[in-house]
Amino acid sequence: MRTSISNWSIFLVASIFIISIHIAKPWKGNIIGGGDTWGYYMYLPAIFIYQDLPTLEKSTKTRFSYNSGYSIDKTPKPQGEAQLAPNGNYVIKYTVGMAILYSPFFFLAHGLASMGISTPDGYSYIYIYIVHLSSIFYVVWALLLISKILRHYVDDKTAALTVLGIGLGTNLFYFVVLNSAMSHPYLLFLYTALIYQTQQWYLHKNRKNALLIGICAGLITLIRPTEIISIFIPILWGISSLKDFRARFGLIREHLLSYSFSVLMFILMGIPQLIYWKYVSGDFLYYSYTTEAFHFRHPEFIRGIFGYQNGWLAYTPIMYFALLGIPIAFKKKNQVFTAILGFLPIHIYITYSWWCWYYINVFGSRPMVETYALLAIPMGLTLQFILKKQWLTFLGLTIFGLLIVLNLFQTYQFKKGLLWSENANWAYYKRTFGRTSINYLDLATYDSGINQPNEDLLQFQRLLHHNTFKDSIQSNNYVPNPEKGTVLKLGPNNTFSPEFIIPLKDLDLKTNEWLRVSATCMRQYDGNDIYRMSTIVVTTDAPVSFWYPLRLDNKTGNDSGNLWGGKSNIWTEAYYWVRIPKNTPKNKMIKFLVWNPTQNPIFIQDIKVEVWGQN
Repeated sequence: MRTSISNWSIFLVASIFIISIHIAKPWKGNIIGGGDTWGYYMYLPAIFIYQDLPTLEKSTKTRFSYNSGYSIDKTPKPQGEAQLAPNGNYVIKYTVGMAILYSPFFFLAHGLASMGISTPDGYSYIYIYIVHLSSIFYVVWALLLISKILRHYVDDKTAALTVLGIGLGTNLFYFVVLNSAMSHPYLLFLYTALIYQTQQWYLHKNRKNALLIGICAGLITLIRPTEIISIFIPILWGISSLKDFRARFGLIREHLLSYSFSVLMFILMGIPQLIYWKYVSGDFLYYSYTTEAFHFRHPEFIRGIFGYQNGWLAYTPIMYFALLGIPIAFKKKNQVFTAILGFLPIHIYITYSWWCWYYINVFGSRPMVETYALLAIPMGLTLQFILKKQWLTFLGLTIFGLLIVLNLFQTYQFKKGLLWSENANWAYYKRTFGRTSINYLDLATYDSGINQPNEDLLQFQRLLHHNTFKDSIQSNNYVPNPEKGTVLKLGPNNTFSPEFIIPLKDLDLKTNEWLRVSATCMRQYDGNDIYRMSTIVVTTDAPVSFWYPLRLDNKTGNDSGNLWGGKSNIWTEAYYWVRIPKNTPKNKMIKFLVWNPTQNPIFIQDIKVEVWGQN
């Protein structure tokens, strides 16, 4: 039998996944990613190897023994992935769903480790390697199901293009290749399975499909409880009119047993979590996210969807093809339209109401990845429309292909440390678009959000402030240095440098003038934490009108040209160019200072503020 084009596209995507993940090696460092992925996984060794669910002590010590950045003696407890309950036990922050999906691969790895391939401790190389590869298994399975679903609505060639778009043109590729143990590829599979079983149930009214619908929706909710809204997909599937809505009640009465089985399986999927919470905390329900919460009154729709700080469409623009297909689905009275209408707006509202709406440590907006299972259908409808219009085919497919290339290239930029989208901005994105290397001014643009000027066009005008600290009396804050004399030491007990404050009206800046703000600095510690670095800050008095930071740690001795560069024990002048926004109130005081929020000391030799203008 002839193999379909869509199957060949799945084979191509799977091959690229396998090759790319072995080039990227996300398992390097012998930990399950850290953060979320460590929290998902820790159930398995804690239950099946160490039997220490209430304390997690042995599990945590073993995990940290593979990470040279932590001392086993000083780090005996989980670092944020589990919370201390009132009864003294540790409650894993994340629900148990991901551990269930990891478990077949955990047992495979444990079996191989027990045969002598690796240490059978739950964290040696074989466990990490196999768990990371599991994302490919689930995503390829998802793409197979997407292809089957699509062939009810579009031809095989269009299904093949859609598979290529979802697999290679979205941030799903990043989550398979660079951050492969996160929940979103697994949720994509479960959503795809839910849609496939829903489609099959409405075609055949088979009880097995009803049971699988309940299992899929239950597991989705068990991974991310907010995804309980997945139940809207089978409930609203196939409804395209008020008549269909009324008929659905009749269908429920006719197949009440199947619906009951589905609801029962959905409920059963949640029982393991209730048992776990009761066992470790003493309560059947326990909120393990402590102070983290939703801000439903202030959702960040615009920044979350369109912004360059991990915005969804900013980093996955190929999904415009899917959004364009929603009106086509409405016009065709496609089965999926009402399901999209009932699910997608609520999903977006919940997603961007979370306190951390930009979702750290990712490329683009990660909670949208699972929606691609549903949005694959309107994407296919858009592509089918394009292919039927001869005048549109070349243009549409060219754009579609270029967006796939763009996604692969930007994933490469991410891997090379040229793009870190969670703190990026439009100025940096535009400045580094298509680039394979970055320079100092690019780093300054990333930090400040101000597109740094061409320095060759500027010349010195006047000095506003210069503090060398040479006349400072030596103390815990001002220490001698053999190269620089007396220097300012900023550390845990001395967080801020002396401020230079000037009224905005006294700055008297012309439209062609820039402020050049600098600090000569040196640090003695190795490593860079992009989340917490010493910074130069230009801001205003309260209420703050603007805040322009420049990170220092990755500027000292940074000859590698990436966002995580920087070396210790090298004196470097860190500087950036600032323009005061025109809408800043004239009565504002402009403040210049250095801030060190870390526990590591940094030494400052001088702070300088100058005015430069164009030649």
